[in-house]
Amino acid sequence: FISFPYGTARLSGPEQEKLSQLASALKDRPALKLEVMGYADRDRDPEGYREELLLQRMQREKYHDLVKKRELTPGVTAEAVEITPAEESKYLAEVYKQADFPKPRNFVGLVKSLPDTEMRKLILANTEVGETELKALAWGRGAAVRSFLVETEGVPSERIFQKQVDIFQPAGQTGIGGNRVEFGVAAP
Repeated sequence: FISFPYGTARLSGPEQEKLSQLASALKDRPALKLEVMGYADRDRDPEGYREELLLQRMQREKYHDLVKKRELTPGVTAEAVEITPAEESKYLAEVYKQADFPKPRNFVGLVKSLPDTEMRKLILANTEVGETELKALAWGRGAAVRSFLVETEGVPSERIFQKQVDIFQPAGQTGIGGNRVEFGVAAP
């Protein structure tokens, strides 16, 4: 199995190492085909997903700023943009300003200025994460694994199949969370 940080479909370094070893084994056995099945943790993934979504929104805001200022490095995507600690407050405020939910107002009726921690709490509390988002997350985890095996490790794509499963199914072993991808092997 491959595990993921809660709320994300990003592969960590150690998990990429495991996939590289799996790719080597697959290359040694050309007749084997691999099924990739993504799962989600109903209890812990929603909070991580909200955090990840907030980060993505902040990255898009910075990306748009860089485009407007013509400071964008060619080939850089919004997902690759880094938010420094010094910039976090600025882009958090931008996301908060654009968010569509009821915000605290002052006595004149204007949106109140809030500390970063309060803005963050409100954004996260008003970000819906339901079964649809968790299904997309589970599928994205499977897609990330498949993509790594095919594009990075060179395993032929016709040997890797992404399979849809009950994304909340508990792991067969103890100590394995729902934030994972599992594999099935099929020989011809």
